[in-house]
Amino acid sequence: RILRGLIKELQVEGVMNLDDLNALPQGYKTKMLHVITHFLDGFFGIDTYFYNLVEDSHWVSEEMRRRIAENPSDFWLLSLDARN
Repeated sequence: RILRGLIKELQVEGVMNLDDLNALPQGYKTKMLHVITHFLDGFFGIDTYFYNLVEDSHWVSEEMRRRIAENPSDFWLLSLDARN
């Protein structure tokens, strides 16, 4: 039921077939797809070593790089050590 709801939400966002995935912008829609794949493969855990909270992404855009370079004291880089 949860999986069906997530898939329906992606469809509302305009994803109707696999070809539509190619045009998905990074952000909320791709995160939804990411969660769906975790439900499908049954794996839940930490699967990244970097996450950009400001842009909700595993990357840093050129615009964000510029903002950091202009005002480095406005941004923090945190290192976390997660253990079971």
